[in-house]
Amino acid sequence: MKHLSSGTKVQPQTSIIEAEGDAENLHMSWRASMNILEYASGIATRTNKILTKARKVNPKIEILATRKIFPGTKELSVKAVIVGGGLPHRLGLSETVLVFKQHLNFIGAITLL
Repeated sequence: MKHLSSGTKVQPQTSIIEAEGDAENLHMSWRASMNILEYASGIATRTNKILTKARKVNPKIEILATRKIFPGTKELSVKAVIVGGGLPHRLGLSETVLVFKQHLNFIGAITLL
């Protein structure tokens, strides 16, 4: 099997993966592999395009991705964002505490120490 490394920028019509095997197995894996590759490549490409445009305005800016993803694709989506030059935002709920306006209706004001 031949393949390009993750994050490699390629020109249109470039072959990025080749595989050998019997027709039945290749056919079964082809469609799923293509969909996964298109999904991850799309995230990486869009992240990179946004980051490139944003850095023309502010070279120090970072782009952070949302956690709103398709179920079962978290690791793939996070890697695609990173390959595109972005950063993941809150990989888990344990990393930060969010307080929404609705919470203040119940607990009142927040006092910082």
